[in-house]
Amino acid sequence: MGNCCQTDRPHKKSLLSGIIYGLIPHTFCIAFFALSLIGAVGGAALTKKFLLIPHFFLFLTVLSLIFATLAAFLYLKKNNCCNSQGIKNKYKYLVTLYATTIITNILVAYIIIPTLAGGQTQRMGNQSNKLAVTNIEVQIPCPGHAPY
Repeated sequence: MGNCCQTDRPHKKSLLSGIIYGLIPHTFCIAFFALSLIGAVGGAALTKKFLLIPHFFLFLTVLSLIFATLAAFLYLKKNNCCNSQGIKNKYKYLVTLYATTIITNILVAYIIIPTLAGGQTQRMGNQSNKLAVTNIEVQIPCPGHAPY
């Protein structure tokens, strides 16, 4: 009986077969890298659209406060404190909850995201932010006649 791994066909040693046999074990690594890159680019494009919405951070802050209120209500209900006396007893929790929510939103909106988004903003702060306008007179009457 012969060796089960032995074949009668001779192996061709070429550049193409070397590349194929080199890539096959790394298929999932390459796929992970490619899909991660596609996801990062897609996520950045989607995030950019949201960040350009006027007052987007104000909307996020209001949404955070709504969720903080929901969390506070559920906490108070779980501890049977959904009354004025219960709120007075748990005021430290409520103050901590709302203070951390507001402080976190301020840090993200005014410090973290501007720092990550534009390191050039502070470097250009010393220069004048005025737009330079120059009028140039040319002999072409309009762009449609330029080739003639």
